[in-house]
Amino acid sequence: MIALIREKCGLSAQDAYTFCSIAADLRVTQLVDGNKGIHCVLAKSRMPQRT
Repeated sequence: MIALIREKCGLSAQDAYTFCSIAADLRVTQLVDGNKGIHCVLAKSRMPQRT
């Protein structure tokens, strides 16, 4: 997710991490037999414009 935001929006790594901590949602998708799955979801409408 960080790499995608850096590429599409032209943000630094630190700015991309900061943006994700504010705008992204984490969803638990699996908790079975010791397997754990987490998905990061970010609405396209929240993506900043390329600078």
